[in-house]
Amino acid sequence: MMIRKYLNLTFSSMFFAILTFLTLSYFEFPENFKKHKQQRSETVLIVGLDQSEEDINPDTILLTALPKEGGSPKILSIPRDTLVETESGTNRINHSWHENGNITGLRGALQSLANIPVDKYLVINFNNLEELIDDLGGVKVHIEKEMKYEDKSQNLLIDFSPGIHNLNGHQSLLYARFRNDALGDIGRIQRQQRLAHAILKKFHKTTTLKKIFIIKNFLKNIETNLKIEEILVLGIRTRGEAPSTEILPGKFMGPYWSPEMNELNQWVAKNINQ
Repeated sequence: MMIRKYLNLTFSSMFFAILTFLTLSYFEFPENFKKHKQQRSETVLIVGLDQSEEDINPDTILLTALPKEGGSPKILSIPRDTLVETESGTNRINHSWHENGNITGLRGALQSLANIPVDKYLVINFNNLEELIDDLGGVKVHIEKEMKYEDKSQNLLIDFSPGIHNLNGHQSLLYARFRNDALGDIGRIQRQQRLAHAILKKFHKTTTLKKIFIIKNFLKNIETNLKIEEILVLGIRTRGEAPSTEILPGKFMGPYWSPEMNELNQWVAKNINQ
């Protein structure tokens, strides 16, 4: 539990993994289901929770647009330090969760940010990440530069050298949550995207029987207003092409991430209000 007090996990990797895990293979779904196509563009708010004994925080926030013409989802990764208007005033977007104790505050904060409609939500506790990766037998990740951090008071040691590493679940958590570099939260998001692709690659090599086991095990801790068939459609739409992922345009303003509203509005117009 002490690790969570220093490091923070973004959940891009989990999003990719969930969508893929829910899609076993095309032959396992009815033909008419595979041809599912939406009547309009919709959004899914995907939230990864960091839960400790003391607290719970939304540590990854992904706004996912599902194009009405079908195809791969478009994902906007929103740094948790993004400044937004909440019920209590201007604050970090992850603080909006605590105003209601659930997804309601986050949905409201996003809608006030750029009049963004949030149709559906998917909330996942990241405690499953370690077990999920272990179930896969670990994942290969290219670590580009030395990653070191030690906190004896927390019994915490991170020590990765540059190169290709086969990370188990615990090691993946350390890699995924590390933010002790110049880019902070932004660098962390970028690492999550690398881990996402590593998870996808390993999953595609997994047998169907093992996929079924992983899916059942993983679905136990998901909170959502999506129907199971809608979740499966999300998975199907990621099989041929990885979702397009961008970070919310903006700049650092002290400890906060200040959104660039013109660029955000363009993204919304292109991917949601089409």
